[in-house]
Amino acid sequence: MREIRQIAALLLVSLCLAGCGEMIDRLEDVVEGRKHRANTETDSSRLAEQSEETFPGSTASQQESAPARFDEAAFETLAERFKAAHEARDVEAIRALAYAGSPPIDDSYFDMTRGDFGSPIKRIYFKEAGARDNEPTDRDGVPYKPVLPVVGHIVIEFAPGGGPEYVIAGQRVHRTSTSYPIGYKDGTYYICYRVPAQ
Repeated sequence: MREIRQIAALLLVSLCLAGCGEMIDRLEDVVEGRKHRANTETDSSRLAEQSEETFPGSTASQQESAPARFDEAAFETLAERFKAAHEARDVEAIRALAYAGSPPIDDSYFDMTRGDFGSPIKRIYFKEAGARDNEPTDRDGVPYKPVLPVVGHIVIEFAPGGGPEYVIAGQRVHRTSTSYPIGYKDGTYYICYRVPAQ
C-alpha cells in the first residue's frame, strides 16, 4: 500500500513538473513574441522618423523645393555671407541673400537690419519652421504668402549687452536676437519675404 502511494506521489510530481515545464515554455514564447513585436515596432518607428525628417510648417507639395534633411553646408554659406554683410554694414549684400521673387523685396524690410548694424554677433544658428510659418497672412484684405516655402529661420544672436538698444517704459533694453524666415531652392538657402498670393 505504501509503495502504491509513493508511486502515485511520484506520478503526481512528474505531471506537475511536466505541466510547469510546458507553462515555462509558453511563457518564454510569449516573451520572445513580445520582444519581436517591440523590435519590429521600434524599427518601424525609426523608419517613420527617418522618412518624416522634413521641415515642419510646410505641406508635402511645398517641400518639393526643400531639402529632405537640413543642409548644413548651405546654411553655413548663408550664415557666413550674412555675418560678413552685417559687419560691413552692407544692406545690399544682405538684400542679395533674399530670394528674387516678384514683386521684388521692399526696402523697408531691412529697416530692422539697419538698426542691428554695430551690434556684435555672438552666433548664427538655424531654427526649424513653426507650424504657421507658411500660412497666408492678410494685409488690407489682400492675402500674402512666402515667396518660397519657409523651411526654417536664420537666427542672429547678439553678444550679451551688445544688441540694438531700445527704451521701453523708461528702461533701456537690448534686443538679444533677430531672425529671418528662410526657404531653400536648388541647394541654396534664401531669406524669404511675403508676396501677394496668386
